Amino acid sequence: MIDSGNFPTVNSRKHLDQFHSNLNCEYCGEHFNSLDKFNKHKVSECSKLIVECILKGLDSNERFIRAKKENHYLAEQHQQAIFKLIRQISSQFNDRQMNIDLPRTTTAGACIPATAQFEEVHEMLNILAGGIEALVNNEQRLSNESLQMQITLTILKEESSKLK
Repeated sequence: MIDSGNFPTVNSRKHLDQFHSNLNCEYCGEHFNSLDKFNKHKVSECSKLIVECILKGLDSNERFIRAKKENHYLAEQHQQAIFKLIRQISSQFNDRQMNIDLPRTTTAGACIPATAQFEEVHEMLNILAGGIEALVNNEQRLSNESLQMQITLTILKEESSKLK
């Protein structure tokens, strides 16, 4: 990725956009005529970009295609990593509660990655919750269908006994 933040003047950015505007995404092949649009695409939009799992190191060492993020989040290996993360967070929270009298200092720089991680975890949990909701709905539907089939079977048995 080209870092446009290292250029000291607005003229440098104009120069890049004007004379070096042949930017193509190496993952999806999309063409860009602006460095800002190219960087935005790479950071948050390219569906074919290969990204590392945020839970790398917690038994989820996979890299996956951004467009298949939901499949990755629903994989058993990833769900186990989420449970491990929740246990770690819970343990850290309990440790902090015990050490509440100690002064705590945090920098804004330390909060930003943590916030991004929590947003990612929140998104994962929402996807899992959606999957659980779908399973519950399917279970309810199958239960209703099973009950309907039992009723129909009972009626058919009664009708067949009348035919004999």
